[in-house]
Amino acid sequence: MNAALPTALVDSMSAGLVAALRNKQYDFVSGLSMQAACNLEPAVWREFIECWERLTLDRYMGDGGRYRYRRYGAFLLGAHGELVLQPHGPYEQPRYINTLNGGVARHFDPLEPSFVHNRFLRGLLRSLGRVFDAVEANNGPWLIRLHPYRIRADGSAVGQPTPEGLHRDGVDFIVTLMIERRNVEGGETRITDAGGNLLHALTLSEPLDMVVANDVTTMHSVSPITAAAPDCAAYRDVLVIAYSRP
Repeated sequence: MNAALPTALVDSMSAGLVAALRNKQYDFVSGLSMQAACNLEPAVWREFIECWERLTLDRYMGDGGRYRYRRYGAFLLGAHGELVLQPHGPYEQPRYINTLNGGVARHFDPLEPSFVHNRFLRGLLRSLGRVFDAVEANNGPWLIRLHPYRIRADGSAVGQPTPEGLHRDGVDFIVTLMIERRNVEGGETRITDAGGNLLHALTLSEPLDMVVANDVTTMHSVSPITAAAPDCAAYRDVLVIAYSRP
């Protein structure tokens, strides 16, 4: 990747996202489009992606898996663009939303300061907030939950990006940003309507590829990943961002 970093979504890209979310409830933005349309800063991008090397094992997997590494944290985004990191606490989902891991207070390690203060991240969060405000015609605050994930597939072991299967997250809008795919096969994202009927299938493959969806009207899943070369490290790094009205 020659360049690294959009500090904010440009107006033309934001307008396209707003229209797509209003008309079809989801959209895909390619990493190449993100790089071409935005102001990119390689040093800030490097600082950002290095955080994935320090994610910690998710010990709450209902399937017993040890393939997921993550951290967790939340911001409150005010109506005027102010971003306030929320006190660290457990991540909780009701069982009817997450049948695999819901109903349990899951205590994950917090987001690192270099991640929290990264200029790319903060610009992206504000820009997406403005997009969702425009979609809803409501300039209210947003609670933003951040989930940096690394899913590993070592040797013959399979990694499960969405072990709960086709689901929604119980929020208003959900964003998945590709960070890196290393030696991975699989990992196809499927977006369906609320009834499970397929709307779109795609594979996030390049850094900054991004899919955005209305989590109230759609569901999503990602197929398992395997190592293309079994003797080499294999992982899929993404950032999942969930927006809900507090």
